[in-house]
Amino acid sequence: MRTTVLVPSGIHLPLLGLGCWSFGGQEGDYWGPHDDREAAEIIARALANGVNYFDTAESYNDGRSEEALGRALRGRREEAIIGTKISPQNTEPKTLRRHCEASLRRLGTNVIDIYMVHWPITDYPVTDVFGTLAELRAEGKIRAIGVSNFGVQQLQEALATGVPIEVNQLSYSLLHRAIEFEILPFCRERGIAVTTYMPLMQGLLTGRWRSADEIPP
Repeated sequence: MRTTVLVPSGIHLPLLGLGCWSFGGQEGDYWGPHDDREAAEIIARALANGVNYFDTAESYNDGRSEEALGRALRGRREEAIIGTKISPQNTEPKTLRRHCEASLRRLGTNVIDIYMVHWPITDYPVTDVFGTLAELRAEGKIRAIGVSNFGVQQLQEALATGVPIEVNQLSYSLLHRAIEFEILPFCRERGIAVTTYMPLMQGLLTGRWRSADEIPP
């Protein structure tokens, strides 16, 4: 599996990762029921094929995605790179620390490889947020600091704090290419790695559908 190296953490991120939003799903959740046996089988198959980056978030199924991922990686944690995300409304410094600790417990690990702010921050000073993330990194609780869904302006504000931003996770696919105009060039120029979500548009681009009319609501 080809990899790219994050700077400054030195994490070797594989070209393909696995999204774990469905893990821990129950009736009524976005993806529906999803049990631990499925998660364990998926994780084992991924690792066997060199896919060792697993993406989750505290908001996915109310934390159950993190819990299911942690259980699936029990005994194999050293083989995996875990990325998880904190919701922006939880980024007040003391709250951020509590939520980071909660994610660590749910994941069953003592360190999060890539800890990302899930969406742009609107309610708290950006300097305070990234200062706290830098403290968590210095304490060894996270290895790399990232963001998700940040545009150029939000990236500039974050970088102005002096804290290295190693990853920006963005929606990108053949049907959703807006990031090509400004965000991708900016990230390339600043040495920020880009990871993508929904590259197959949640199944629409797998080849199953031949026309828009065939896609169920």
